[in-house]
Amino acid sequence: MEKLGQVEEMKFGASLKKYRKLKKVTLRELSEKIGKSIGYLSDIEHGRKRPPDLEMVNKIEIFLSVEDGELLLIANRERNQTDKVFCPTCGKRLKCGGSL
Repeated sequence: MEKLGQVEEMKFGASLKKYRKLKKVTLRELSEKIGKSIGYLSDIEHGRKRPPDLEMVNKIEIFLSVEDGELLLIANRERNQTDKVFCPTCGKRLKCGGSL
């Protein structure tokens, strides 16, 4: 679909929406298939929530027939970046001077 350089720039939510629309799958259909709410999936697509765990992303890739692992790559990258921004103990965003 897209070259690796472009994959690096795309956010998980935008990629999820791209594949979902490409396969003509509604949020409701995806929601029912993977057992997550429509609101949760919508929040992911709009960047309000971080990508789900990689097991869930794998289920999404299978359902949407994503064969190149693009969603897993992007989700893993975003989850790793986010983990560095939020405190692993309390979940609050780290401020300047904070440490992990």
